Amino acid sequence: MSDMKWRTEVMPDPLQTKIAVNAKCIFAGSCFAENLGAFLQQYKFNVLVNPTGIIFNPIAIANALETGASNTIPSQDRLFNHVGLWRHPDVHSNLAHPNRDSAWNLIENAYNALHQHFTQSSHIAVTFGTAWVYNERSSGKIVANNHKLPAAHFTKQLLSVNEIVNTWQPFIAQFPEKQWIFTVSPVRHTRDGMMQNARSKAILIESVNQLAENNKNVYYFPAYEIMMDDLRDYRFYEQDLIHPNQQALQYIRSLFVQTCLDDHAAKWMAAFEPIIAARNHRPLFPDSQEHAAFKKSILLKLESLKKEYPIMHIAEELDYFAS
Repeated sequence: MSDMKWRTEVMPDPLQTKIAVNAKCIFAGSCFAENLGAFLQQYKFNVLVNPTGIIFNPIAIANALETGASNTIPSQDRLFNHVGLWRHPDVHSNLAHPNRDSAWNLIENAYNALHQHFTQSSHIAVTFGTAWVYNERSSGKIVANNHKLPAAHFTKQLLSVNEIVNTWQPFIAQFPEKQWIFTVSPVRHTRDGMMQNARSKAILIESVNQLAENNKNVYYFPAYEIMMDDLRDYRFYEQDLIHPNQQALQYIRSLFVQTCLDDHAAKWMAAFEPIIAARNHRPLFPDSQEHAAFKKSILLKLESLKKEYPIMHIAEELDYFAS
């Protein structure tokens, strides 16, 4: 009885070229990419996360990264006004603005930031969310965001594996020096229906595995499989039964750290974690001697970390605990 197993564990293979403390990275794609990227940002890694906003489909993600990599920007002619905001089909609505010039400035700044970070990044992490795409009828182009326009503006299409691979392969080949990390979002897109979501995820998984088989610098981190096969219990979901809860995300992130970060970076995270907890601590008596002593002890830890990890930017934390 002692050797009985109660779950099927998924253990990813290690990333060949792991993320170091001084690495620059880009995380692009679905909301899961934002979760992973923000997690590393919390630990002061130099990570740029979705500068053009959340994008779910592989073609639009590739278009955004290619545009940034080539130091170009989308056509300004495709700006349109919808319910009082100027928007662009190639970016998320978080870059929309009531003023047309202001909206365009946000878009220009986003792509400039993407270009600058892309040229210096050693790792590009991409999360595919869905293989379902919306084609704009007026241009025939796949959009990154439909901005809740009427359905008559679009035709809906399920991408094929070949379409995804043929879009990404030449782009990856341009940058053999970069380490590409692909994931498939563990969030199910139930608006398409369970059957169609299953078709979509299967296409995405096969696409990224083909890219990994064809390119030595492409790695697949199985976030979707970890959620579906390892954490296959609804206690690991939010109340909507769709999104992974914090416990599940924490587990997936821990496996990402274990397989994708080098030992020095993992050691840094373990050392910095008490600093994050201390920063989030809300004292009952902030003016007390006890709290002053607590801040001083954290400040001493930070000063020690600064000597050991001079590359990490912790000036904000030093100022906070010195005040």
